[in-house]
Amino acid sequence: IRVSSFQLSQLINDTILISQINTKTLRIDPESCTISNICNGPVFEARKNCDLKGISFESDIPAGDTVISADPDKTGIIVRYLLENAIRFTDPGGKISIRASQTQQQGSVVYKITVKDNGKGIPPDVLPDIYRPFALDSAPAYQETGTGLTLAIVKGIVDLLGGTAEVKSSLGSGTEFTVTLCFSKNSVSDGGKDKAVSGTSYSLNMKKKILICEDNELNLEVVKSLLERNGYKVLEAEN
Repeated sequence: IRVSSFQLSQLINDTILISQINTKTLRIDPESCTISNICNGPVFEARKNCDLKGISFESDIPAGDTVISADPDKTGIIVRYLLENAIRFTDPGGKISIRASQTQQQGSVVYKITVKDNGKGIPPDVLPDIYRPFALDSAPAYQETGTGLTLAIVKGIVDLLGGTAEVKSSLGSGTEFTVTLCFSKNSVSDGGKDKAVSGTSYSLNMKKKILICEDNELNLEVVKSLLERNGYKVLEAEN
């Protein structure tokens, strides 16, 4: 029950995220932080989960004090989901690494974050559509625990932040994701909060509709309650 509840909660959270990304209602709240502030939480969780699964884990995150203007929560989702994806498709005895490098520019910093594993790799026919929701569902060996939305969410947030996402993979040898993001340095206002990113402000006040198709009445009620609390109008499919 505990596992099912967690999976259901994760599915709801990811559904809300992908809906906000697709409708351009995902709010970005920049604040003063560092790349280590963004990465430390996801890296800590990944190291713990790798230890539990018997996977070797290495991290190389700059410990410098370069202060940037970024949304640590949304940027942290990128890091966390890439690491979770690597852990999901890497067998015990495998290796996962994360590395962040920085390039200083006038008034800004470009970060290149790379997550690499030596897991299953991605089938060549799936690779071009890897950021599409449920892209891996067509490959039976990849139908494991997960919502099928994580990489779509990663790409959506990266695009929203004006960055790029690249992937290299070899079937049976592993996968490498590289995300490149540019952040302004020390450009915070209003007590540490920026008013907008790239001149765009996103609002969550627009009420969106979500259709639920669920045979289990208890699951239906839980999902409906959580979505309505997040401001969504819920429609139920009869069968």
